[in-house]
Amino acid sequence: VTYFSDFLQRVRAVIGISLFLASFVLANADSQDLTTAPLSFSVDAGSTGLEVTVSYDTTPTGLQTTGAGISVFYDSSKLTFVSLAETYDEDLTQATRTPDSVVADSANLDDNSATDKRAIIAYTSFTGAWPDEDDSDRPLELFKVTFDAASASWAGETPINFVITSGAAGYTATDPTVTVEFLPDQVLPEVTAPAAISVEAEGSTGTAATNTTIAAFLAGATASDNIDGDVSANVTTDAPATFAVGETTVTFTILDSSSNSATATATVTVVDTTGPIVSAPAAITVAATDASGTAATDTSIASYLTSGTALDLVNGEVAVTTNAPTVFPLGSTTVTFSASDSTGNGGSATSTVTVSDQTAPSITATAITIEATTSAGAGLTAANITAATTATDNVDGTDVTVTSDAAASLTLDVATTVTYTATDSAGNAGTASATVTVEDTTAPVITVAERAVVTLDVAAVVPATNTIISDYLASATATDLVDGSVTVTNDATADSYNVGTVAVTFTATDAHGNTATTSGSIVVDVGATITIPASIVVVSADGSALDATQPLIAAYFSGVSATDVEDGAVDVTNDAPATFAVGVTTITFSATNSRDKTTTLTGTITVVAPASDADTDGDG
Repeated sequence: VTYFSDFLQRVRAVIGISLFLASFVLANADSQDLTTAPLSFSVDAGSTGLEVTVSYDTTPTGLQTTGAGISVFYDSSKLTFVSLAETYDEDLTQATRTPDSVVADSANLDDNSATDKRAIIAYTSFTGAWPDEDDSDRPLELFKVTFDAASASWAGETPINFVITSGAAGYTATDPTVTVEFLPDQVLPEVTAPAAISVEAEGSTGTAATNTTIAAFLAGATASDNIDGDVSANVTTDAPATFAVGETTVTFTILDSSSNSATATATVTVVDTTGPIVSAPAAITVAATDASGTAATDTSIASYLTSGTALDLVNGEVAVTTNAPTVFPLGSTTVTFSASDSTGNGGSATSTVTVSDQTAPSITATAITIEATTSAGAGLTAANITAATTATDNVDGTDVTVTSDAAASLTLDVATTVTYTATDSAGNAGTASATVTVEDTTAPVITVAERAVVTLDVAAVVPATNTIISDYLASATATDLVDGSVTVTNDATADSYNVGTVAVTFTATDAHGNTATTSGSIVVDVGATITIPASIVVVSADGSALDATQPLIAAYFSGVSATDVEDGAVDVTNDAPATFAVGVTTITFSATNSRDKTTTLTGTITVVAPASDADTDGDG
């Protein structure tokens, strides 16, 4: 008993429809019609998402019925039920929406032995008003059903039968079939090449395919096929065993089980970015030729500069250059050894050339005589050493230090052999020897006052026994570098001395006959001698005082002078007033010599008023 027969019996009981009416309905030509979109499929084997839209109408169109029970029959060995989704749900009483609700077609209800499964959707209206009168659009879309291919590779045709298995009483049915044709596999597999890579050259021929980066690149392609799925493991390449320097295009090929093939390409670029490995020679030290250093043409340096080597992965041995100067200065110079390969990659290494002063100064010495400074002899001074030697150095020139092995004091009147050592700034030393003779050629030094002064108030003869004179002559002393104190003699033989100055010569001679003299003097001093004009008488015309500038008065003062036995002319001072009154004015004149002896002399100036008794010479 079908679902719809049961439904019909219930409907008859409920609405009391007579058998006559049923017979009348069965006799009519009305039908319930299903349509599908699409009507068929022609798809690749293994296709999925095959969706069929099912719509409903009646003939004549627009009739309402008690509903319809619809079964969707299919061959589960060819198709896999995915889902059923109702579009119209008015009076929906049953629906197979998911794969687990599918039932077996054990009764072969679609009369097709090729199908074995069915999905069901049913609409039931107890009032006979399905579809609802408001749903006037016909045909009316009821539901969508979706299938996938059950096999990824099966090709051929299989039906999907849409059958109204429980229709309204008195209606025939239009039951469409959708034919699904699975075409043989014509879909190419898809292959994706890895991203291009760049690797470093490992040698002159390039880089082997076994290089870690290249190997990963060659294994990096992915491939998939609509039937075979992931076939990445089946990808092959045309890679060479060794990738040459430059760009190589690699083709990745995949062949699916249907012999469909696809390719993709990517590039491997082998680059040479590694510079040569440069090996510099060991550091060297050479002797300086002169103050500027040592030329690069020096045998040791020239050999050193050509000893650098360079090896490149691609080019093998390559040439080496240096930044060596023409002349290596004193001290350490870093030399860079450089090399470049054919790609322009560079490499370098450094080493040092040390130029040092290894040559001792050249020194010559000559015999010298030096002056004794003590009774024991004399020490050798820097000036003596300079006078005795000539020293030069290839680096320092004359700027060398010369020392001697002479004792602190060399013996007087003896020729002593002295060794001189010249040392340069690098500590190199050269020697030479010569004699040094100490002799005494230095006269004693006499010490005595410049003069002895006997001061008198008036001129007189002074005897040689005068204490000042005798003490002065005895005060002279002499000291000699070698002999110490030496006797002093003098030529003062007079018994007495008049006013004035007498020169005295003092003499001292040392044991080596060196004589010294010095001069002194004995002065008998009575002070400066003042000379003044004769006293004058001056007439004041109006009887008033006369100014000192009055011609006669001024002439009087101009005639005053003073002389000294040692000092010569001596300044004269006076106590004259600025004006001279009528009468006699006494003026005192003073003169002081360099020995502070002061002498004085007075004179007078008389000023008279005009009067007959003053006319002493009778001329008015």
